[in-house]
Parts: sequence; structure tokens; C-alpha cells
Amino acid sequence: MVVSSETGEARLDDVGKHSITRRTGLPARDRRVLDPMLSHPSSILGRQRPIVVNLEHVKGIITATEVLMINSSNPFFLRFLQDLHTRLIHQTPSPLPFEFRALETCIESACRYLESETSTLEEEAYPALDALASQLSTLNLERVIHIKSRLVAFSGRVQKVYII
Repeated sequence: MVVSSETGEARLDDVGKHSITRRTGLPARDRRVLDPMLSHPSSILGRQRPIVVNLEHVKGIITATEVLMINSSNPFFLRFLQDLHTRLIHQTPSPLPFEFRALETCIESACRYLESETSTLEEEAYPALDALASQLSTLNLERVIHIKSRLVAFSGRVQKVYII
């Protein structure tokens, strides 16, 4: 896990399940939301002491003094860590507590990730639609259908984040 303190210092820690429970007071059912091997919908769970965040590539636990993040190879995760570090180090006097500043960074990172995927889909969809409009063929139609199915799946993911 990547652990980032409220001073912005980040370090890699080998944190076990029992250690997480001891540090955060988080029950096992909430820890499962963060398991990368299991599929869980996007969620933000406010508990007595921690906040559990599961948004796209950002999976972690926010406490009053630190953020414990599941280590990921996703480039957006690395960007999230940089944004979190920058926000904590170069903070202007903010009335918000640490937990909310960290949560705000998580949400912004998830939105940036979804924006990037939207741009990618747009870059593929417009030329495919133009090709289909200019020449009706099975190949062009299959490309548009494939993009549409990806768009529907993506739209579902966006709605899950939006509902939170």
C-alpha cells in the first residue's frame, strides 16, 4: 500500500489486513471493497473513523492523519499521488480538514480519468460515424456497434460515479 501522511510524505508500506483494521477501525466487509481481485461498484463509504474510497483507479482508506491507497500501475494513479502530494504540501490556508482535501483529490482524479476515457471514445466514434455515413458497409457498421457497446458500458460506469 502507498501511505500518504497529512504532511504530504508518501511511502510504500506492506500493510496486512489486521494492521489496517487496527489503524483504521475498518471492518472486514469494508476492506473487501478495496480488494483488486473482486469487482465492486464505485463507492464512497463514510464510517465512524475512516472514509473508504473506491472510484475507478482510486481505491483507498482516508483517516484523519493519513491516506492508505491500494498500489496500482495505472498512470492515472501515479498522477493522483502527485496531485495529492501537491495539494497537501502547497496548501493554502484551507478551512477543510485533511480528510476532505484527500477526498476532493480522489474525486477530481476519478473525474479526470473519466474525462480522458470520454475523449478517447469521441476520437474513435466521430471518424467511425463519418465513415459509416459516407459508405454503408458491414465493416463500418460493426465498428460503430462496437464503439456503441463500449460507450454504453462507459456510461454505466459514469452513472455509478455520478450517483455517489
